[in-house]
Amino acid sequence: MRTLTIILFASLAANVFLGGFVAGRLVGDAAPSATRVEHHGWADRGDHRRLAGALSEEGREVFRQAFNAHREEIKSSHREARRLRRAYAETLVADPWDRARAEAALAALQEAEADYARTMGRMLLDAMEKLSLKDRQAMIDKMAKKRHMKRLMRERAEDGAPPRPPQYD
Repeated sequence: MRTLTIILFASLAANVFLGGFVAGRLVGDAAPSATRVEHHGWADRGDHRRLAGALSEEGREVFRQAFNAHREEIKSSHREARRLRRAYAETLVADPWDRARAEAALAALQEAEADYARTMGRMLLDAMEKLSLKDRQAMIDKMAKKRHMKRLMRERAEDGAPPRPPQYD
């Protein structure tokens, strides 16, 4: 039972981490900046180093292949969620206010976000299935550090202090 709990927690953590990170970094609709290469090959932009930097060279290749296999599905579900997020926001500022319309827009947005999370989860499972135990553990450890850093920075912001990165042992 403990193993199942750990696996489910790791899956949830990976989905949350990858959903936000990959959406913003890899499939965003923004025009490439001066630091981003026009070519949309993942390795060309270096995003795999930030996302899977703790993995071995073989692990990064496995992860890149898994992402590329799901690239179009990820891109499509991300765009749909973005479109529905904008539609929901429009219902919240509509005049006259229409609660039924806002609730319908929220339900559609929640379903699109769940679809995106499922897509990212499948991609992650495809990658994890082929990664070594050492690489899987390194990925989970990296995600845990990222969550820890976000929590600390949020707490400092609530205290009115400027954020500073945590020190790891």
